[in-house]
Amino acid sequence: MNEPITRALGEQTPPRALVRFVPEARISDITVLLDAYQATIVGGAKGGMFELQFGNKTMTKEEVADLMGRLQREKIVGLAVATP
Repeated sequence: MNEPITRALGEQTPPRALVRFVPEARISDITVLLDAYQATIVGGAKGGMFELQFGNKTMTKEEVADLMGRLQREKIVGLAVATP
């Protein structure tokens, strides 16, 4: 039996963000950051932006805001914006 392609109404997904790394960021630095935030790259580098997903659980708006604040303070992150 095939699973439906669409999500069930009301189903929540883990938070995602568009992130641009600074030009001097090394792959090893990015890997450490991904591990620290339990993040995975789920979208390609369109315009230098990577789409990241954080963990596998939903978060409240406050938790997402805190996560974005911490991410924006990382020295290898040039820009981080939560996606809806």
